[in-house]
Amino acid sequence: MSRRRHLLAAWGWTAVALAAALPAEPAYATLKIYSPSVEYHELELEWRARYDTDARESMDGRQVHKLAVGYGVLPRLFLEAYAELERPVGDEFELEAVEMEARIQLAEPGQYWLDAGLHVEYEMPVEEGGTDELVFQVLLEKGQGRLLHRTNLRLERELESGAQVGSGLAWGSRLRLGPSFEPGVEYHARFGPLAGGTPFDSQAHLLGPVIYGRLGRVKYDLGYLFGLSDAAPDGMLKWIIEVEFHI
Repeated sequence: MSRRRHLLAAWGWTAVALAAALPAEPAYATLKIYSPSVEYHELELEWRARYDTDARESMDGRQVHKLAVGYGVLPRLFLEAYAELERPVGDEFELEAVEMEARIQLAEPGQYWLDAGLHVEYEMPVEEGGTDELVFQVLLEKGQGRLLHRTNLRLERELESGAQVGSGLAWGSRLRLGPSFEPGVEYHARFGPLAGGTPFDSQAHLLGPVIYGRLGRVKYDLGYLFGLSDAAPDGMLKWIIEVEFHI
């Protein structure tokens, strides 16, 4: 293994140790299922967002938007910076946080039975008194003919004394009918503290149809997810628009 691979592997396993050893289940902001693949020298502009619908006035109409720029700095390393804007119910848009993300591809696509990668995210709230958050994900992908399956296994922790490690899962499958249209389904869950004991209705579970595709340089991901538990909104419209350039 090259020195560069040793460094990337050490960084990834250090993130695992931090997430697992630091004993809060923050709510998700926007929903994205990451691929483990990295495009070297790819510049990406991204807008992703959610809009909640719910019978409860305190949740109906909440919006979260993330604007990002990312770049494939190495053949297996993609870095991205985000600005997160939120609009609570009955309020105005505000800049809530900035994020730095790193996605690491562990092997060449198709080299093994299952493609795998790592994703590390560090979120810093803008408001004074906010708590930084560390997120670590294992990214898995498997193609079977026209079907493509992705799973992200998630650990997250707010970096304050006494906070617990939260856990989550995102799974998606799609039918690759053509580059411009791929229908699929996604499931997203936040299980609560890794130690367990969180009742199902206090966890956040969402499931619903999603369509994906590419039109020239633009990729889209559009879906409507239905809440399966009380902690989730009754419904959530989600979208991701990406514009890609190779430079």
